[in-house]
Amino acid sequence: MKKRMLCGLLAVLMAGCLALGGCGSTEPQGDTQISTNAEKNDKDNNIDNENTDAGSDNVAANAPVLDADPANNQAVIDGICAFLQSEVTQPTYGTVGGEWTMFDLVRAGAEVDEAYVNLYLSGLTKALNDTNGVLNERRYTEYSRVVIALSALGQNPADFAGYNLIDKISDYESVCQQGLSGPIWALLAMDSVGYEFSQDIEAEVVSTREAFVDYILKKQHELGGWGYDPNEPDPDFTAMAIVALAPYAKENPEVQAAIDTAVQALSELQSENGMYESGGVATAESCAQVVLALATIGIDGDTDERFIKNGISVYDALLSFALKDGSFCHIKGDGMDMIATEQTGYCLIGYERFLDGQTPLFDLSDMK
Repeated sequence: MKKRMLCGLLAVLMAGCLALGGCGSTEPQGDTQISTNAEKNDKDNNIDNENTDAGSDNVAANAPVLDADPANNQAVIDGICAFLQSEVTQPTYGTVGGEWTMFDLVRAGAEVDEAYVNLYLSGLTKALNDTNGVLNERRYTEYSRVVIALSALGQNPADFAGYNLIDKISDYESVCQQGLSGPIWALLAMDSVGYEFSQDIEAEVVSTREAFVDYILKKQHELGGWGYDPNEPDPDFTAMAIVALAPYAKENPEVQAAIDTAVQALSELQSENGMYESGGVATAESCAQVVLALATIGIDGDTDERFIKNGISVYDALLSFALKDGSFCHIKGDGMDMIATEQTGYCLIGYERFLDGQTPLFDLSDMK
């Protein structure tokens, strides 16, 4: 029987900041975006460093209290949504308090009034107008993250405020200049509602799904995962690669084989206390991305024996980062962290959708 009282973990602060998403941790969390925790190192990151730690004074008051029971998962999501709405009073374009906050709220089915949505849309419109549509010249996960958010909000990213954001993702070389995050989040954005790549653009190579899938497959390590270090797969990158590749597994045996070896790699990367580390530090985001990846391919991160160590599942480990106010900390013992909260939010929503037999998190076909 699994332990419900989770053991603590002494963590050291990792240099750099969490990405996505993203698009990045994961996100394209500038995420992921749908961002990966490893992207905090600004090597391949799709977001800028923005630490929103609430400070040590709040740690004791926000001691973890949640029971890591999937039966309570929706209540945890509701708590996250309530926290985001109270904390983010002026949503706008950005990796924190922007696309991921909106995505979390809408994908969770939270009550969001029109005025709140319009605040975000107005902020995004201003950002596009201020930059003449060029949100970032290097990190094209910015566009992927925005496409995902707009799609969830029922907006058309091919014609928003006079800008075609699909055009940006259709430039293959520009997307790939960011490294692995670019193709991962590009696929997630384009597959969210089945967008087609723009053909009439000025680009040396026009993007295709096949090209992005091939790019990701070629970056897989011999050990089965993905990451910066060829000798050490990173759980965040590995998890997000699985999520991006999942729609292609049924028709492509090579993709299915890559996912199978990646799942085994994730099992082996899990620490003896159920945690996942990125850059040598156990974080909520790393655990969250693994929970999402497993759910996306039909594996329960709370009950599958491959992801339970010493009676502690990866889902248990993730919930141990929860704080009283509904938020999540980045590292155990720290205060609230907005990126950790937003990422954990959408990952738990993806897990809840798996438990309910619904479409995967980034398949937004049910929101048309």
